[in-house]
Amino acid sequence: MAEPLRGDLGVRAGGPPEALRTGYDRVRQLALEDGRNPDDIALTVRGDGVRLKDQAQAIEQLRAYRKIGATVLTLAFTGPDLDTICERMVVFMRDIAPKV
Repeated sequence: MAEPLRGDLGVRAGGPPEALRTGYDRVRQLALEDGRNPDDIALTVRGDGVRLKDQAQAIEQLRAYRKIGATVLTLAFTGPDLDTICERMVVFMRDIAPKV
């Protein structure tokens, strides 16, 4: 049987940072045991629990994700219409993202 191909690996997960840290640490340990560089494994986090209405809390949550090693964050902006969604994106990029 052929050796499986190895490529770039990313871990995509959602949940509180403290729970993600445990799983991400395990994936990194398994990579190390397999002779791979754990730093080559990216952690992408779904920001399902990030509430942008409370900017201070959102910044704190996003910093916590960064602290555990997240390099990519996915957010879903919602609203009753496209203008509202776009305004929420602008607020995030202007008022929250630079502080993380």
